[in-house]
Amino acid sequence: MKINSLNKTMKTLLPCILSLALFGSACSGSKKTEEVQNDSELSIVGSWELVKRRDANNQEKNFEDAQANIIVSIEKTGYFHIYDTLKNEKWLAGDLHSIQTRRIGQWTYEDSTLNFTYQDKDSSYPEKIIITKLTEDEMIMKRNKNQFTTFSYFKRNN
Repeated sequence: MKINSLNKTMKTLLPCILSLALFGSACSGSKKTEEVQNDSELSIVGSWELVKRRDANNQEKNFEDAQANIIVSIEKTGYFHIYDTLKNEKWLAGDLHSIQTRRIGQWTYEDSTLNFTYQDKDSSYPEKIIITKLTEDEMIMKRNKNQFTTFSYFKRNN
């Protein structure tokens, strides 16, 4: 009689145990997918310094000798900051802070498209930017704005 009772208990518990094992493996698989997506975002995360810009007419502007560095800081949290770091000693001797904010907002990155949502006081507006090249130390952005295409070349700012 005890063996019969044990058989009934095992028949009841076995599907529950298998369900938990199956559910646990399914959850761990989705977590791995999230980690892979985050790894692709991590390559774009960091501070990037604008080196040069080229427009649709192949006019090129070099920023390496400029009075300020333009920095795009992309954070893991989904926020970004675009700011200038001033290099001009006369400007720094005055009332200016060494960091001047240009824009802030939130970002997403998927399929080589960087989506910026700029926040400006009480409004926001989006911009889609195509990343044409992304390595550990270099990023090239292609922007289409008002029928003009510009390419911005960045180096990682450590």
